[in-house]
Amino acid sequence: MFLRRIFSVFLLLAPCALFVHAQAVPAEAANEARIDRLLGQMTLEEKMNLIRGDVEPAATNQGQAGYLPGVPRLGVPSLRFADGPPGVLTRIPGQAQTATMGVAATWSVKDAEQNGVAIGREARSLGIDVVLQPFINIDRDITFAVSVCSSHLARVPMLV
Repeated sequence: MFLRRIFSVFLLLAPCALFVHAQAVPAEAANEARIDRLLGQMTLEEKMNLIRGDVEPAATNQGQAGYLPGVPRLGVPSLRFADGPPGVLTRIPGQAQTATMGVAATWSVKDAEQNGVAIGREARSLGIDVVLQPFINIDRDITFAVSVCSSHLARVPMLV
């Protein structure tokens, strides 16, 4: 009788224990396993294309900064990169954003976030996956020359 109770408790709790154990696997470990599996299935040519990039087919090319073709047979999507700032720079005219140095000069996290949200929405509408901005200029010249570019956030370390 005692063994029967122990066994029934075990049967009731075992699925819970398995569920808890399955939940305990960190997401990073699951991602690493998936990455290792995908890399093992890729050819050398496919791996090289993900490193060096490629020219996007003319039918969809917007003149953006870069293109990684992906691996369709493994479900790895292509990635399109666009230069910025300000805004998303492609052949398709877009909205002009405030120059990032102007945004930095406001010292407003809210304004910077709103600027980023607008840029992100525009990128998404153009099918751009990665926007290469904003830049942070931490160039320090020992001759005290000024290195200023309006597309950078600032040269002030406090802003970095």
